[in-house]
Amino acid sequence: MDGEPRWRVSGYDGKVHAFPELGDAFSEALCQHSIPTGHLSDPEGRHALRCVVCLLVFGGDLAEKHGDPGGWSE
Repeated sequence: MDGEPRWRVSGYDGKVHAFPELGDAFSEALCQHSIPTGHLSDPEGRHALRCVVCLLVFGGDLAEKHGDPGGWSE
């Protein structure tokens, strides 16, 4: 994945998921949560929980790209 994902609230589970890109009809998050793009909303101003799986996948991608000086992924 290149760059920062788009964090959006899923209208299905109310969690904030990380999307590498938003599709015209459907979008798939890093955790493989799939949802019609029209059912996503901007998380700004909301106190929704972030998806733990998306956070772990994104953290793993960051460690691969930039290294893991803290050793958390070992």
